[in-house]
Amino acid sequence: ARAFEFDLRHLKKYPAREFTMQYNESNAAFLRRLWKRCGIAWFVQHGSATERGSDMTCVHTLVLFDDAMSLKRNAAGAVRFHRDDGTEKRGSITSWHAVRTLIAGNATRHSWDYAQAWSMGNKDVSHNDQGKLGNQFAASLDHYLVDVPHASGDDNASS
Repeated sequence: ARAFEFDLRHLKKYPAREFTMQYNESNAAFLRRLWKRCGIAWFVQHGSATERGSDMTCVHTLVLFDDAMSLKRNAAGAVRFHRDDGTEKRGSITSWHAVRTLIAGNATRHSWDYAQAWSMGNKDVSHNDQGKLGNQFAASLDHYLVDVPHASGDDNASS
């Protein structure tokens, strides 16, 4: 019996990609990058196997979806946010904390376009306000990445 299944019922049909390359990234990062490009989200659902004769087997099902409204409504309903006082009938979020992360002030990308046989490059400056000292430090940091070939996607033809 399988212990892992896929649920693709909530996805529209996507055309086959012309060329896709995985380089310097894990399998999970590769899939998340492709799904993100298409607007596909995912979650893991726990339950029983759908395979005949395996209904007693517990499985994890990876559910892929591109329209959140196509999913069943959460049986738990809305989750409330309030201070932590006394006993509540339902679970709730009682604490929320901000997290700050310094990001690079510049981003540089390069990608090889196999169809045109040339290298594409782009550099951009961040417009995030990270405070006076944060902006000074971030200006000295460059997030440099050589992307996989043809990173702009099959639907974005070069002019």
